[in-house]
Amino acid sequence: MLAYVKRSVSEFINSENCSQELLVAICAIVLCSSAAYLLLMRDQHSLLHYADAVSHLVISRSVFDSINPGMGMLGGVWLPLGHLMLMPFVTSDFLFHTGLAGTIVSTLSIAVTASTMLRIAKLQFNLSVMAGLISASLYMMNTSVIYMGVVPMQEAPFMMFFVLSAYYLQRIYYSRIHIDSNLVVNLKDQALFVKCALVISAATLIRYEGWLLPFAFIIVLKAAKFVLRTKNEMWRPRFGWFESVCIFLSFSGIIFWFIWDFAYYRDSLYFATGPYSPQIQNQPFSGYFHLNPVLVLSTLIGISKAMYGIPVLIIAIFGIVSYIYITRKDHRRLVFFLLTMVILMIPLLSIFLSMIQGSAVIYPIKEGGWFNGRYLTTISPLLAFCSVSLIMSVYERVRSRKSIITGAISSVVIVIVLSFYISTFISNPLEIGRATALNDRFVLLPFSKQFQFAIDTGDALRKLTSDKRALIVLFTPSQNGQEIILESGLPVKNFIDVGSGSYWDISKSAPWTYGSYLVIRKPMDIHRDPKNNLIDYWTQNQEIIMKHFNPAYENPYFMVLKK
Repeated sequence: MLAYVKRSVSEFINSENCSQELLVAICAIVLCSSAAYLLLMRDQHSLLHYADAVSHLVISRSVFDSINPGMGMLGGVWLPLGHLMLMPFVTSDFLFHTGLAGTIVSTLSIAVTASTMLRIAKLQFNLSVMAGLISASLYMMNTSVIYMGVVPMQEAPFMMFFVLSAYYLQRIYYSRIHIDSNLVVNLKDQALFVKCALVISAATLIRYEGWLLPFAFIIVLKAAKFVLRTKNEMWRPRFGWFESVCIFLSFSGIIFWFIWDFAYYRDSLYFATGPYSPQIQNQPFSGYFHLNPVLVLSTLIGISKAMYGIPVLIIAIFGIVSYIYITRKDHRRLVFFLLTMVILMIPLLSIFLSMIQGSAVIYPIKEGGWFNGRYLTTISPLLAFCSVSLIMSVYERVRSRKSIITGAISSVVIVIVLSFYISTFISNPLEIGRATALNDRFVLLPFSKQFQFAIDTGDALRKLTSDKRALIVLFTPSQNGQEIILESGLPVKNFIDVGSGSYWDISKSAPWTYGSYLVIRKPMDIHRDPKNNLIDYWTQNQEIIMKHFNPAYENPYFMVLKK
């Protein structure tokens, strides 16, 4: 019997395709595609409400469509893989200007994540298809997750690589303990280790929350060997050469980023200390959380309550407690459960530590909503997993008592869990100001007049520019400039901005040298943009500019001047 179970598990964890996963992926794609369609029917800019979403699109396009093209346009603060994933799709003008390029990437990411959640739950809960399908469904049953699955942001691709990492780490531990307890790395293991290292490396190149994952790789291997040691002294205490190579490969994304920043900016820590780094951009707010774990924890709890609802959080906690209770005498299952749960907690732990350190900021906004509240969409896999744990705890307790009543108990628990998730879903509709991810009043276009007038300026520039080869100098805040670029419909190579090399260096002091048009911000209270001093200088010395340019368009925030 034991041999049969081992063979069945081996066949499952080595299979890469199954009908349940395909079904889940199709459902996720249909759900996100429908949401994108409904949003676009309401507002043609609905996929571009995040200022960062516009930036991601423009950065990706700039690599091949700019006055100074090249990989250096990826910059040195935002990690590069998300932009590289967008590049094949932003080659289409339609997908680029509507934001649908990001919808394709994010929707496919959500589909893969949901399918992987099915695998994680099945492997954790004795190949239960029910557990897998419920886990995947609960993951997708949140409005904020769906919205991040249709916009050109990095949360959905990160969750894909992060959850894949969790799955492969789970498989490595399981195969070490349950299938191949002699710790010999065979050919199948080699493929598994390489896959795990590659997806971890990919996660570290999308969001900084993934930088704890390579350490999780080491912990999983150490944990497996520790558990085996307690059972059998004939264990192999050190990593083999192949395991060590894979661990190095998992760190390769982080190593690459240090090298990249040193090569382009002569500072390996430019992503943490440069003018566009969160450490600088988030001042002074980051100081409120620095070394204050109580305030950080209360903030994260507040966002979780807003995004998922108190009933869902309670279900997740009960799920953890109940499964620990029923597996307390089965140390292998208990350690396996705790290890999987801890791996799924890595984004939350990373956010917690970065807020204490001061490089990440999430806080409530006085007018309502949460600044950067979308970060907490990355804990949705954890909550789905813990909620399924409650269902499986009850199911395992009653399955030995084959009666109508005990069977009904499991059904009731499933209905209760689904009901709480559905109620949260309904109470947070996909509307501005309702879902947490759509209620960030500092970075969402509908809440900011500055962003709205940047869109108007881009539209005016499109109408003004009859010569499609005309060069346009942007003396605007960086994100506003990218919004103007996107809305103008002009090629990105027509614009001179930071990153335009010698064109920008000369234009800073003599914008009329290359520019047929100049877009300049009017005096405003903007402190954190590195271009602020330059913009202030030229807004205070407009008489010099007016010797070379004439006004062509004006709104309360921006002016367009024509040479």
